[in-house]
Amino acid sequence: MAGLLPIAAASILGLIAIGWPRWTDEAGTTRRRLLMAAAGLAGLVITASELLSLFHRLDFQALTIFWSALLVILLIFGLRSGTLVGGLQRLRSAGRAAANTSSGERLLLAAAACVALVLLLIALQSPPNTVDSLQYHMARVAHWAQNHSLRHYAATYHPQLWNAIGAEIAVLHLYVLARGDLLANLVQWAAMLGSAVAVSLLTAELGGSRRAQWLAMVFGASAPVALLQATSTQTDYAAGFWVVTTAALLLPVTRRSLTVPEWAATGLSQGVGMLTKGTFYPIAAAMVLLLLVWGWRAGRSLPRLARGMALVASLALALNLGYWWRNVVLYGGPFGNTGWIATRTAAGWQPMAPFARLLQESVLNLATPWPGLNDKLAVGVQGMSVILGSPQPAFDLIWAWNHEDLAGSPLHLIAFPIGLWIAAGTTESRTGRRTLGYALAVLAAFAAFSWLIAYNPYGLRHHIPLFLLWGPVLGVGLQDRVRPNWATIMSLGLLATAVPWIVFNSTRPLVGWVPRTRAQSVFEATRRELLFANVPELRQPYTLAAQAVLASGCHEVGTSLDSRDPEYALWWLLGAPARQIEIQSVRPLPSLEHLRDPAFRPCAVFCTNCGDRQVFDGLPLVGSFGHVRVYSE
Repeated sequence: MAGLLPIAAASILGLIAIGWPRWTDEAGTTRRRLLMAAAGLAGLVITASELLSLFHRLDFQALTIFWSALLVILLIFGLRSGTLVGGLQRLRSAGRAAANTSSGERLLLAAAACVALVLLLIALQSPPNTVDSLQYHMARVAHWAQNHSLRHYAATYHPQLWNAIGAEIAVLHLYVLARGDLLANLVQWAAMLGSAVAVSLLTAELGGSRRAQWLAMVFGASAPVALLQATSTQTDYAAGFWVVTTAALLLPVTRRSLTVPEWAATGLSQGVGMLTKGTFYPIAAAMVLLLLVWGWRAGRSLPRLARGMALVASLALALNLGYWWRNVVLYGGPFGNTGWIATRTAAGWQPMAPFARLLQESVLNLATPWPGLNDKLAVGVQGMSVILGSPQPAFDLIWAWNHEDLAGSPLHLIAFPIGLWIAAGTTESRTGRRTLGYALAVLAAFAAFSWLIAYNPYGLRHHIPLFLLWGPVLGVGLQDRVRPNWATIMSLGLLATAVPWIVFNSTRPLVGWVPRTRAQSVFEATRRELLFANVPELRQPYTLAAQAVLASGCHEVGTSLDSRDPEYALWWLLGAPARQIEIQSVRPLPSLEHLRDPAFRPCAVFCTNCGDRQVFDGLPLVGSFGHVRVYSE
């Protein structure tokens, strides 16, 4: 299956990185090479996608050639250089070393592998079904696959066009090559694995032991919102991966000079992160700035730092030019129109407003099953927000413990003050001072995020990068405070607490628990039932309407949709574009009307906002299914 080509190429690249000769004896060299390889591969994929898009060749044939050629080149290089064999040998050595560790660590390794495997099975078994995925993440992927291009198109929902595109480009490659969304959820799942590598490297860089690294990895990965997102096509875990990768690649500057390849990898990581999600900007910017200042104070020369950052900025900007340019041409700005940006960024610059926003973001994790208590907490936060001068005092708590947009992480939130208290008490050692400096940088990133990003009751998923970043603080801080066995026990305990969110994911449950889950088990429910798990009331009308379209034999399908309609569900039900069915909006947003293809003449129209209209553009009504209408010749 062609969809396996990217997985095979990434695996071979990983083995080459593992088998590459060590250039230094410092801890974490192999993991640093893996992250550098990931950044290089992501940069190559984005560059190739933009180039192919220019010639409208983002299609099955071109992507098959691209990944096949890359796989062959990597195989030849790996075999001739010996790095492929060396990577396999190092993996075997690592396996033997793991077998010789304590029984507790072997149990921890087995438990972590089990969690990753179960999440992989869930990711493969379920189609993308979050509301955002249906409205724009996957809808835009389907349009790109049909158009063979990343160019803007006539849409009914602006975020399909102007939101960041990095993660969806990766999904696009898997979607086109697999001729469907079977592998689409793997991007976030792979981000979970990559984040564990980056977090362990950050912990090692701070002086953390092997058990401290385990605790740090498990802490970030066990956050409920992270577990729930690891099997979806949302983009927050992907953004989190690039945040921790950027931090891990840059942190060594606080004790030594970086090589040119390290600066380049940092730039690629920064660029891909910027292209993945807007929340990456404040978190990564704060971390990068503070780490650079730390490096300068530690003795790195200012000219060398400036040259390194010039390379970082150049590569980051290059990866984003295509996306920014398309938005500038259509909307006048790189991130969309100014009205949209205003709704997503915090308004006002009152001195105490950042503290109000930090309070709001923190308390979002404390929703309870009791509405009365939630209301009291919300009123208290609103009152404090007014006192602190927040321009956005509105606040609400919504209890949905197993939904990926609303699942709070109170245990992980409590770990922030505990970790800071522990780090502040260990400054007598160099490791302790480095950990405290890193902890303050993470808190500054949290503050920057809270200050610049507008309040959103569904914004808990934005906290994933912060939980990932905080793991090393907890791991290193506790390594001298508790016995090694206790660190392993704590890691196992965190994995144990993760079980409910793995088993009872609201829309992709391992075990169905209706009504506490919105669907039956992913191994019992059909993919169609899972597709509509978040909007079950639309499953029947959409299914019947799609069947009416298919029965008409039409292959040029027009749509007239509302901006909040789950557009991707229609693509999925019609099997487009793989079945050679073309779908275009015939009633796009007025500002996008000029993007319509004048040669497109639909022989059927799928409409959700036509009311009682009997004829649509000369096509008679052939079926009414709830609020959905189908018009056909």
